[in-house]
This record gives sequence, C-alpha cells and structure tokens, in this order.
Amino acid sequence: MNHEHADRVLARDRPFDAPGPEQLLRTTRREAIGIALLGALGVSTVASAQSVTPPPAATTAAAPRSRVARIAHLTDVHVQPERGAEAGFVQCLHHVQAQADRPDVIVTGGDHVMDVFEQQAPRAALVGGMWRDIVKRDCSLRVESAIGNHDIRGWHSKAAMKETEPGYGKSFALDLLGLPQRYHTFDLTAGAGTWQVIVLDSIQKRPDSYRCYLDEEQLAWVTTTLTAKPKDRPTLVVSHAPVLSLAPLTIRDRRNDDDVTVPGSLIHLDGYQLHQLFRKHQVRLCLSGHLHLLDQCAIDGVTYICGGAVSGNWWKGSHHGVVEGYGLVDLFDDGSFAHQYVPYGWNVRS
Repeated sequence: MNHEHADRVLARDRPFDAPGPEQLLRTTRREAIGIALLGALGVSTVASAQSVTPPPAATTAAAPRSRVARIAHLTDVHVQPERGAEAGFVQCLHHVQAQADRPDVIVTGGDHVMDVFEQQAPRAALVGGMWRDIVKRDCSLRVESAIGNHDIRGWHSKAAMKETEPGYGKSFALDLLGLPQRYHTFDLTAGAGTWQVIVLDSIQKRPDSYRCYLDEEQLAWVTTTLTAKPKDRPTLVVSHAPVLSLAPLTIRDRRNDDDVTVPGSLIHLDGYQLHQLFRKHQVRLCLSGHLHLLDQCAIDGVTYICGGAVSGNWWKGSHHGVVEGYGLVDLFDDGSFAHQYVPYGWNVRS
C-alpha cells in the first residue's frame, strides 16, 4: 500500500508486557476514554504489541503451560537497492537469529520486494534476485511466506506486461518464495501440543489495482481445512492484509454522510465472514501486515494483530511512531500465545 493512507498510529513504538492483575496500562486521558468506549462495544484493544490470551475466570491456579513454538513474524520488508534496504533486511535477519531464545520458524507476511506490481522486467529481476540472495546467504531458519501486493508482477498497466508472459501475476511470487501454491497450511508440534498455521492469499486483482479478500476457491479450502482439524487444536492465521484491524479507522477521517467506510485495499472485504468462521474453529490469533502500523484487537476469543513492518516507513524511518521491527510470537499448548514487537536497531540511510 502507499504511505499516504496513514496519518496516525494506534500503537506505541516500544513493546511492553501484557497487563496482568499486578500491572496497569499507563494511558493518557484520551486513550482511557477510547479504551472505555471500545470495552463498551465488546472489543478489547491495547496500545502495544505484547499480548496473552486471557484465561477463563477461575478460583484455582492456572495449569502450567508449555511452549509449542516460537515464530518470528517479518512483514513488509520491501527489499530494494535504494536507502540501504538490503543491509537493513540482513541486519533484521541477523537480529532474529541472534535471539538467545531462537525462533523455530520465520513467517514472512508479504511485500517482500519493492516493487514488481507496477515495475517492468529489469526492476523485477533486480529486486527478486536481491531477495533470493539475502535469504540464501543470511537466513538459516525455516521460512514460511504469504504473498503481498508488491510481490505480484505486472498487474498494473505501467508494468507493460502481457498475461501470457512467464512470471506474470502471482507466479512471480510463487517462484520468488518457493511456494507450491498461493495459500497453504502446516502444523507446529512440540510435546503434546500442536498448532495449525494457515497462510492466506489476501490479494485479488482489479484493473490496475487490487482488493483484499479470499476468492471462492480459497474460501472453500480454508473452510474445509478448519472443519477437518481436531476441534480442540488452536489455529494461527497469517495474511498480508488484516482480516480485522482498528488501524484503518485511525489513519484518516472516513466519514461519508452518515457512514464510515474503509477501503478494501487496506483491509479484508470479507472480514465479517472470516471472523464468523474463525470464532467457530479455535482460531486464536491472526497476524497481518500491509499497513506498516501496529495494532491489536480481540473479540470472540480471536486476537488480530497488525504487525508493523521490517522496513518501517519504506526505509525512510519510523512510520507514525512504529519503528523498523518484527514480531516474536510464542504459541502454547493450552491455546494461549504471547506477542511482542521487537525493534532491531536500524539507522536510516539517505
């Protein structure tokens, strides 16, 4: 997406621990009013990237939990030859792999390159080659990926590309990311715990543009996939665009007469339908990117996190307070999770 869409940010640019009985959020008067209003509407939100799924009320101590997996969520890298982006991505990968508690897998959330949607063949070859070389040379962890709008080649007429040409559309992204198909699922297992992970393809074609939703084939597949899994198995969903997010409501005045509208280029048009499906099938967490903003909302037992951006403001610094960073997600065998947003110390280059 283009950065002119964003005027304000919902979250802090530093993580902190999720509040518990002994810990209170520090808020301004305006934030407190906003949180109270959202609570009245049945929506929970925090101005950070750290969360745990709240346990049910009980009079006895909670049972101990074991971690099933740790995920590093890297989204919106936008590799390019400009502004030191190659060095920035390498620094991020090294930071992830230098964690004392190393992740088991990296999940990339789309917009790996900048850009093949509008650019012609030489640019596509350049940024695609940069991505492949960096991952091959500087990443020793397993990588699972979702497709972003900037990873799709030639959909815009500026690219001057015919649909019959090799590498057109999402076939470029599939080859770039080593994916057999545009959406997929895998399991993460440790001990007696297993999480299902579903990786979606958010981006569907419009003339010289795109909208965010699942096509009929993909919707049927995700419905079948969720229905077929064991009922008590928790699920993590990864998409490029948010399925649900508060951020689009904060980045521009979107009143239109007596309606509030959010463009389908920012958020899933089928968010309502997907949420109804997710809440029935133990989807506990949905991770996305696309907006380069950081927010979190939870409703009906499903938490939605828009996870910032490795590139920040497209390698030009922090984006409305959200610095260059990535998410660390711990998945536990009781279906709970913990998330934190981790800046990796990038210094902007001209």
